[in-house]
Amino acid sequence: MILLEKRPEYLKLLTIGYGAVYFSEGSFRSLGIFLPLYLIDPALNLDLSLSDIAFIVAIAYIAWNFKFILGLLVDLTPMIHGLRRRIWIICGEIFRILGILVICTSRELLSISIGAFIALTGDAMIDMGADALLIDTAPPDWHGLGLGAGWASRAFGYSISAIATVYLIINYGWLVSWLVFIIYSMPVLMILLIKEPPLTPERRVSREAIARTFSNTRTAASFFFLAFFSGACYSLDPNRGLLSVISSTKLGLTKATTVAEYISQLPVMGLIMASFGFAAAIGGLIMGAYTDKLGHRKSYYISLTGFLMTLSLWLIELEFIGNIIYPKDPLLGGIVLLSGLLGFFEGWNFVAWETLIADVCPPQLTSFVFQYGMTGTHFSAFLVAFISGYFLENYNINLAITVTLIIVSIGYIPVLFFRPFQTSKIFLLGD
Repeated sequence: MILLEKRPEYLKLLTIGYGAVYFSEGSFRSLGIFLPLYLIDPALNLDLSLSDIAFIVAIAYIAWNFKFILGLLVDLTPMIHGLRRRIWIICGEIFRILGILVICTSRELLSISIGAFIALTGDAMIDMGADALLIDTAPPDWHGLGLGAGWASRAFGYSISAIATVYLIINYGWLVSWLVFIIYSMPVLMILLIKEPPLTPERRVSREAIARTFSNTRTAASFFFLAFFSGACYSLDPNRGLLSVISSTKLGLTKATTVAEYISQLPVMGLIMASFGFAAAIGGLIMGAYTDKLGHRKSYYISLTGFLMTLSLWLIELEFIGNIIYPKDPLLGGIVLLSGLLGFFEGWNFVAWETLIADVCPPQLTSFVFQYGMTGTHFSAFLVAFISGYFLENYNINLAITVTLIIVSIGYIPVLFFRPFQTSKIFLLGD
């Protein structure tokens, strides 16, 4: 029988540690916000198209598309001096720092791309270790609050970074701003204080556990479609870079021809990303806790509907919407308002989607199954960025948004037909 932690003091400490990891992830992974802005800096003279930038950011995230493979390695990792999940967190932190240092050493596109890839690969390692540690011990009726606290902390992290990093870029330049990302990475070390559960036979990977989990092809197929086609709201997360591209296109940021003009527009982008982030924090934390009461599947449907309705408003004249709240600059007002609404529903939807994945993780394959789900959402985000980037480059912004709406709306279908594994946590607990 698998034992789960229900002691309030342990869950409180776990929430703080997990929140610290995700606060660090949010502030550090705002690299996805600033990398597109860095690449269009006229001082670099890289002459990249919008689709080029979207593709470079997507490639930097490529490790996140194979997290299910790394997740199996996390589950196979032995306990060494009380460390198992935390080994990956330590190694990931080293990678993150190394990646930032590579970015700082060159202004060549190849070096910048390699540095971003190394940094975000390390971020993936940290993400897997922290997720596995939480799901190892937390009961299902705590998933919404626990995962929501993490997602909210992450949103606060990149919101604060969106403001602080813009200030640093304007006043001290890109080198200092990139080095500060090393400071952003440090709060992750707080989770090293969390004691991991012992590696009992019920938690060890075995052929029997794999066979029992995936022997039912109908259940396995339903999980595949849930993983790969129901988390596409995440594609508009600021750290994925696509929102930066869409917003900058609407505002004409990509048309800047001088460094002074470029720098003058950065605070506007920081405001937009912060609006999304703070709203996502509210949606993730408050609605995450409510998700445990309302029901994980029902919360997913409601939040996805809200997200799609908000995104569709981007197709309407933004000045008309913005004129209601900020007549001085209707375009900016409209983008900030809709970014905030998008953030609220994205934060809620992603937490609801995460709870569905966490509920069905078998104790022996916690990281593999959960990261299989995470791989799916990063695949869908890559797909949206690639396809929408193509339409943005070759047609227009509204067509790109319409294509994004269509892809994200597919998420209704897999959740409807999804069935849990017989080895899953909720199945074993009889929930």
